[in-house]
Amino acid sequence: FYFAVTMFFTLLLFLTSVVFGSFAGNQFDPIINGTPAIIKKFPYYAVLSRDRRSISCGGGIIKSNIILTAAHCLDDANFYVYTGIESLNDLSRKEPYPVRTVFKHPRYNGRTNFDIGLVILSSHIKLDSTAQVIPIATSFPDIGSKVTIVGFGRVECDPLNVDDFGRCIGGYSGILRFATAKLTGQNNGVIKTVSYNEQNTCFGDSGGPVIHRNKVVGVVSSGQYSNCRGYDLQTSAVRYYRWLKRYMSIY
Repeated sequence: FYFAVTMFFTLLLFLTSVVFGSFAGNQFDPIINGTPAIIKKFPYYAVLSRDRRSISCGGGIIKSNIILTAAHCLDDANFYVYTGIESLNDLSRKEPYPVRTVFKHPRYNGRTNFDIGLVILSSHIKLDSTAQVIPIATSFPDIGSKVTIVGFGRVECDPLNVDDFGRCIGGYSGILRFATAKLTGQNNGVIKTVSYNEQNTCFGDSGGPVIHRNKVVGVVSSGQYSNCRGYDLQTSAVRYYRWLKRYMSIY
């Protein structure tokens, strides 16, 4: 009985973290206590937006017409892709890239570890100092390595300012930020990271690239708790390298 109850609450916690990061709900893992970022230092970062006023998910440019992101960001494919975005105000000034099609990992069902997907654009991105392709890592970093995560979103999470589900209310940043996290483990395509220097992800970064030594090793997927405390779970791009390369060779 104890085992069954424990498994139930473990599953409930996992489902909660995934749902809270869904594109459809316009909730994704932003960066807590992140440092303001200059897009020219992170030119591989792209954003998904439906209304040119807000950002729903992040992504990484892995080919001039392909964006790597999280599968749960693709539940609603009615969006445009933008590059070179350093603040929300840039959305109204930048050229949107229409989406040709999207691909979720075939084994992703909202409850598994395969939270990874691709956005195929209708045209190629105009590469410049603010928009560049980043390679996918072919080997997994050592445990204990520091990784970089980039994104928009909340810069704080007041435990007294939450909704009925324990999710943070307000506290969003209108500028791009980056944070450093420590890699503590990986299993079955899931990377586990923990806060470093009090920096963390929280409703704002889903789909964004996880970077190690100028290569993408994963995408932001979900967190342990809806109040943005605890560890974070990222999907390994290294684990699904062959699946990604197959589509990159077709499009």
